Amino acid sequence: KGNTVMNTPAWVAQDTFTYTPTEAGSYALNVSVKDSSGTATKTSAVTTVTVAPLVISAVTPSSTAVPVGTEIIWTVADSGGVGTKSYQYKLYNGSAIINTPVWGSANTFRYTPTVAGTYALSVSVKDSTTTLSKTSAATTVSAPALTITSITPSSAAVMTGTYLTWTVVTSGGTGTLQTQYALYQGTTLLSTSAWGTGSTFTYTASNACGYRVQ
Repeated sequence: KGNTVMNTPAWVAQDTFTYTPTEAGSYALNVSVKDSSGTATKTSAVTTVTVAPLVISAVTPSSTAVPVGTEIIWTVADSGGVGTKSYQYKLYNGSAIINTPVWGSANTFRYTPTVAGTYALSVSVKDSTTTLSKTSAATTVSAPALTITSITPSSAAVMTGTYLTWTVVTSGGTGTLQTQYALYQGTTLLSTSAWGTGSTFTYTASNACGYRVQ
């Protein structure tokens, strides 16, 4: 290859030579033939070996719409290049990068979103001579709607002076949920709590009547 001998010469009893180049360059074969009376040498014409350029054809997410908590897998389709390829991934939610990019050998990237948003993956691929980048289509991650499943009192009937505790069960939503309680005696509003993260509300029944929490 050029002026470099690529193989270890040895005398053999065959008139063909096979070689598979692993890198670009100009290759020529120098052949020596000997018999009992002498040795003759001749060099072949040059064969130019080229490498297909590095190309990123696609960065494909496993889905373009998922609920919070569902893993997304992006796959990079690339071809060509010289030598070993490396991959770097930048994951965006909107315009914010939410991971720490590092170079590695995997052509896939996995992430499980914990918040709703619009996610896209920017991929950089490099070989020994070139670095290219391409961004995936966006994946919309949605949170299920917030729903109050139940508000349950600790007892349906108590004596005055007894603590009552109401427990709230919710589903869906995103981020930290906060709850506010409105206590009624019949149709009369007795109190409204401040917003907080607790899922229970406690009150001491002071009168013989019906209490409810909203």
